[in-house]
Amino acid sequence: MYDQISVPCFSNHDLNYLAYDFDLREEEEDICYRDYGNLNYEHLVGMLYQVNWDDIFTLLTVDQQTAFMTDSILRLYDATVPMRMKMASAQTKPWFNSRIKVLIGDRDLV
Repeated sequence: MYDQISVPCFSNHDLNYLAYDFDLREEEEDICYRDYGNLNYEHLVGMLYQVNWDDIFTLLTVDQQTAFMTDSILRLYDATVPMRMKMASAQTKPWFNSRIKVLIGDRDLV
């Protein structure tokens, strides 16, 4: 809802306003992260040996060489460090531990 109101007591300008109903609740989102705890080292080493690193010497520009290195490393990274997803919520605060709760209680007593 919106409107325009004349307010001659304040100014020669009209007052414009907008009333908008919106939800302030935080939406839960999925969090994507790399699971380094399940890194497959043997698979990583095997894939490292499969990459023909000598191909970099056949490339003509630094940009091509950089792209080769970046692509090779990212492929290894994607193949050996799995992606995980978890649902984040407003209640999930891993940093909010029992020690902080005690300190908040002490603060509130003061």
